Amino acid sequence: MRRLIVADTITEIHQRSRGTYGRRRVRAALLADYEMNVNHKLVDSIMSEHGLYGLPRPGRRKPNLIGVDTPVDLVNRRFTATMPNQLWCTDITEHPARDGKVYCCAILDCFSRMIVARTFSTTADTALVNNAVNMAVGNRTRSGPTILHADHGPQFTSWSFGENMRRWDLLGSFGTVGDCFDNAAMESFWARLQVELLNTRRWATTIELAAAMADYIDNFYNVERRHSYLGNISPTEFETLWTSTYSISTRITTTRDGGDGSSCCATLLPGCSGRKNRQRHDSEEAPAAPAGPHHPQAGRGQQALGVGSATCIERGVLRAAVRALTAPLQATRSIRMASIGPSASLGAPLAWPARTVRAAASASMGSLLLRWRRMRLSGRCTSSTSTP
Repeated sequence: MRRLIVADTITEIHQRSRGTYGRRRVRAALLADYEMNVNHKLVDSIMSEHGLYGLPRPGRRKPNLIGVDTPVDLVNRRFTATMPNQLWCTDITEHPARDGKVYCCAILDCFSRMIVARTFSTTADTALVNNAVNMAVGNRTRSGPTILHADHGPQFTSWSFGENMRRWDLLGSFGTVGDCFDNAAMESFWARLQVELLNTRRWATTIELAAAMADYIDNFYNVERRHSYLGNISPTEFETLWTSTYSISTRITTTRDGGDGSSCCATLLPGCSGRKNRQRHDSEEAPAAPAGPHHPQAGRGQQALGVGSATCIERGVLRAAVRALTAPLQATRSIRMASIGPSASLGAPLAWPARTVRAAASASMGSLLLRWRRMRLSGRCTSSTSTP
């Protein structure tokens, strides 16, 4: 009964207000004109039941990009890469100065967490992000497809940004709308920048602020700051170590395969034929090579190494040489380059300089070859080539 009386009174008050009163003014009129102290929840419930609304009416804004086709999320919150320039993340941040705001667009390589591009402006327009993309492409040497991951900001969903990505053959990737965790790698960098630089003082001018941000990224974050994700080394040092290790690994793999997967030492030993089939063919058809390392008919490769035949060295010595070459490398490659994470074991092997690995491999190989040559001269190592 009380609800019906209150409903009739609310309808009368709403009509007297020419349909302009909302919940708060209707409740105030009930208390002032009718001395009825009614809870605002009851007023709201009765007005909704009778279809009574104040002016302006509450709008129901349709969220942006709902029902609009956008590129799929190619990352799915997996911010790892197996080599540089496979996955880039980008975003925009802002920070105030006394004479205005500075907007910064940065691009981060998820492999080494290095900032490969950064641009600054006083307006957050499409030119800001396009300049960052152009800078990243110019600074890096890409050898395969590159994913550029961003959020659904208007700069990144613009036609100009999409055309620029297609121009540089970049694969666009976008997270869900309004979800900061879909771009967590960039958000983590912005947090470090905010704590370690931006919040340390008040900035007088936008030029001073932009210069300080550029100096922090170029001269501290990329080259000096130790990153816990990388085993407490800087992004530049991490990429240098990976490049050196990768080049040594490629060279040793080619050496062991002999260029055709035959597990031969053709590139290590110039006198080696390089193929098992060729070795068998030479042993069946070619005449036996003269014994002795100083025979005048010995080949150029034999003279260089002091061997008496054009075949491989003994298998035992070859296996020892390969093991000596790959032992330091295997220790370094124990780091999981494919998915290095905070839980990965990053110990002493990561701190080895690349030249130390190369020096160890060269010294081991040189000592083994010298030892084999002495055995050869003393007659304890015989040729593997037989006469037909």
